[in-house]
Formats: sequence, structure tokens, C-alpha cells
Amino acid sequence: MPAPLAPAPLAPLPSIFKKAAAIFGAQLLDTGQYFFPRKGQADLKLDLAATPVMEFPSGRRILFAKNDSLPAADQAVGGAFWKKALIVTLSYDASLRELLYTICRMIDPHGCENTVSFADNGITVTVRGELIYKNAGNPGKICVVLLDTADQRLPVSLHQFLEKNQIVVSEWIDGENFFGPAPVSKSSGQAPGPLPGYLVTPDTSRPAAFVADFAAAFGMKYQAGVEISFPCAGFQVKARSNLLSIAPGREFLVDFGDLQGDAIASIEATGFSVLQISPKQAYGSVVSALLDVMPADIQINPVFNGADRPAASHVSIEVPGRLVTLSTGAGKVNVLITDRSCDAHILSFLNHSGIRVIQVSGK
Repeated sequence: MPAPLAPAPLAPLPSIFKKAAAIFGAQLLDTGQYFFPRKGQADLKLDLAATPVMEFPSGRRILFAKNDSLPAADQAVGGAFWKKALIVTLSYDASLRELLYTICRMIDPHGCENTVSFADNGITVTVRGELIYKNAGNPGKICVVLLDTADQRLPVSLHQFLEKNQIVVSEWIDGENFFGPAPVSKSSGQAPGPLPGYLVTPDTSRPAAFVADFAAAFGMKYQAGVEISFPCAGFQVKARSNLLSIAPGREFLVDFGDLQGDAIASIEATGFSVLQISPKQAYGSVVSALLDVMPADIQINPVFNGADRPAASHVSIEVPGRLVTLSTGAGKVNVLITDRSCDAHILSFLNHSGIRVIQVSGK
């Protein structure tokens, strides 16, 4: 029996300097020698393998000296020859994150950070990453994020939304066997724009139409003009009302001011519950009344994370409103109720995450 084939050897991963150069879009000089002229002395020979140099599009150079490999006198020679050069001393066991932070503080001394927030129509967006710094030569900022796998990448819709708000998220996989820009995964290749039927703007021309649209968004059954019969003052009375079936065995009559006198008390005496909604009731109040009778889990001002990855690199979106989770015969339904108009890219992200959106004014 032949011996099993050994796996192909992995290509050696790049050094932290090559990784950093790729992330910052710089050119790395890390092989060969560089000579600096010295007056009255032999040229200073710089071994680029021991003291690599990064050249940035702006013309700035950073020379990295490990520990005491470049004496102060030699540093002065290099600095005099390269006017835009900065010299950094690093330990031999410096990590990639340490190197990235060092470079960031040099190219953006006053702005290098790891969190930035902004508001979009009352929706709070918080971007976190390894580094967030000024996008040289362009408006806005760049956020660098190191990932373990491509599945941790942000959806395309959020990339486009953030770029529209002048934040470029630069995602890189830094794994045990691979380093490089994060490719677009299947889960992140969604087209912008909400899914059909996932954005609901209820009819506010009259309360009955509003309730019908609200119920449809949750997949609840709403029947208008259902005939009912109940005893009242010694008589069997017939009338018409509206039936809302929230879940199996949980049904309500919805009255919009049509039932008069003792009719409501008589109906409830038979075991049926009646939800009363006045013709001029504010629609924000109507939503609250409906939620009060729904066996649902409710989160106030929910926060949505852009991808499944460590909290330190989350992009989070806080939407004013209520996230309602309702168990139905067809499974759980997640609906965000808000009075804010969401950007199409945010709607796309929410919809592809299985969340419907009801946009309703509180008036």
C-alpha cells in the first residue's frame, strides 16, 4: 500500500514589514544595500534586510532599525539625506499590530484612533478597527481591520454605506496560513437595496388600514368585517368587527369605535378580548397598543453588528425604535419598528439579516 501523499508545503508568510507595507499601500525596500554619502568619510552602508525602509505615496519614508542596529550618528546621516525620512527603533519581537500602530501615529499624529462614530438621520453608526486614520489626499478616513477568515468580512452593502460617509474599511486576513486582503465571501456579496416586501410603510389614511398593514408585516391574520354574536341585556346580538389572529389560540377583536354601549363588556364576558383603537389615535400609540397584546420579545433602540467578529472590530448600527421578535406558526419573525428613514444600504443589510422594517411616524 503506497504511503499517503504529504500535503504541499505552505508558502512562507510575509514578514510584518511586508504585511504593513501592503496594508498602507507603501513600497518596502528590504533587500540589498543603500549607500549614504558622508563628507570626508566612507559612505554609510545601510543593509536593507536589517533596516528595511518603507516609501509612502506621499513621499514620506520610514526607516525601521531593530534595537540598536543603527547608531545615532548613522541615523543623523540618513535623516540629513532623506529630508522626509523618519527613523523608528523596534524590538526584534515586535508584533504586526505594534508595527501598524507605530506607522499610523507617524502618518497621522493627531488622528490615529480605533473608534469613530457618526449619525445618519438619527441612526448612530460606530466603526471600530485596529487603526482609523486620515485618508491622505482624500476626504474621510481609513479603518484597518485584521480578520481570521473571509466570513468575518462586512457585507458589501455596509462597505458602500460607509464609503458614502467617507470611511473606507480596509479588511485583511492575518491567519496562520494566509495573509492578504479579505476576498468577498458569499455571505457578503449581496446587492444593495431592500428586499421586496421587507420595507413596510403602513397606510395611515385610517386606523383600520394601518392595523391591516401592520399585521401583514408580521404574518398575522387580520380579517375585517367578521360577523360576531354575543348576549347583551337578555338578547342575542349580532354585529361586525375585526379579527386579529396573533398566534394559535391568541385572537383579538379590534374595535375602531363601532361597538357601542355595553357591547364590549358583553363580548369580553364570553371570553373574547377586545382591543379598542380610537379613530383619531396617534399611530405611535396604536403600535404600542398592538405590541401590548402580542406575545413578543422587544428590544428598545436595538444595536445591529455588521459581521460576526470580535467586538474590537465591530461596525455597529443603533436604530431608534423597537426590534420585535414574534413566534408564529411559520417560525420566528423579526421586525424593526422605527420612525427613521433608513438609507437603502442599511435596509439591504437589515433585510438580508432576516429583519423586516416598519417605518411609521409617531403622529
